[in-house]
Amino acid sequence: MILTNAYFLGSLGQATLRIRDDDQPADIVSVAELNNPVGIDLHPTINELIISVNHNPEGVGGNPVNFARLNSSGTSNTWSSLSNMGAKDVEIKLAIVKSTIGNWFQGDMYFGTGQVGTIGKITADGSSVYTNWAMLPGETNFLGGSLYFDQTGVFGYDMIVVTGRNPSDPVAGGAVWRVNASGNATLVAQVEKPSGPGRLLEGVLTVPNDPAKYGPWAGTILTCQESSGLIISVSTNGTATAYNLGLGGPEDVRLIPSGQNLYALDYANHQVLKVPAGNFTAFAGDILLVNEGGCPPAPGLFIVHWEEGRFVVRQIAAGAQLEHVTFGPFPF
Repeated sequence: MILTNAYFLGSLGQATLRIRDDDQPADIVSVAELNNPVGIDLHPTINELIISVNHNPEGVGGNPVNFARLNSSGTSNTWSSLSNMGAKDVEIKLAIVKSTIGNWFQGDMYFGTGQVGTIGKITADGSSVYTNWAMLPGETNFLGGSLYFDQTGVFGYDMIVVTGRNPSDPVAGGAVWRVNASGNATLVAQVEKPSGPGRLLEGVLTVPNDPAKYGPWAGTILTCQESSGLIISVSTNGTATAYNLGLGGPEDVRLIPSGQNLYALDYANHQVLKVPAGNFTAFAGDILLVNEGGCPPAPGLFIVHWEEGRFVVRQIAAGAQLEHVTFGPFPF
């Protein structure tokens, strides 16, 4: 790998060009302060952000509540009465149904409960809470990785769940599941560690089936193997392929929409950060990867574009220990 000014040239596992931008994104600001935020998603019916808060690396967490809501003026309030849910150092991740399809109902929220293999649910208005909505059969790990609703149809609009951590191993995990609206779960893949200390998966996305735009990632599940620094692509038949794009601790993955701000959780500083939409104008439809940091390279955002048979990766500094992120159309 050759360093020449602002460019990294060479193979990072597959044909890749990495471009480093040492400047921070324009106009990045803090829009709210919340205690130890780790999970975030947009609630489409109330147009607010729902955020998993009060993570506790030393205990159960969720005190006084597990979830907060953040409105377009930057004001935060409690979302549901659920509290003290979880397990020691297990991150509570969540996903909200964006549109009613396949017996999923817009605004309903699903989350990891901090119990092994267990998915919870909160109805769209926040009034009804189910902490054992579904169980993943035979799963021995927590759902500290991520949940995501397929919006491509390639995976039947099912919920995709990736696992991370178990009661005796903080970097265990590696399972990729499909869960339908009846709570029936199918194991898609068990991703083994090609190297490094563990199989912990963080972040998950289904990629539109457009090979011209996404190359070998088209029509697959993307997830991050945080402890190895690898990006994992999982096909519909369960084949898992690892990609080294030069991240040290990949934490989350999203598809970049047009004209929306990015809202990112700065765990260490207890903040919700906004990265304005203008930073992504040229990259609509590309893949966004979040590097938490902890080892080189520094924390930052990685924009991945498929071009002429290779991945072109643009690195933008973030200056914060980022957890999960989401896009939203808010004016604040």
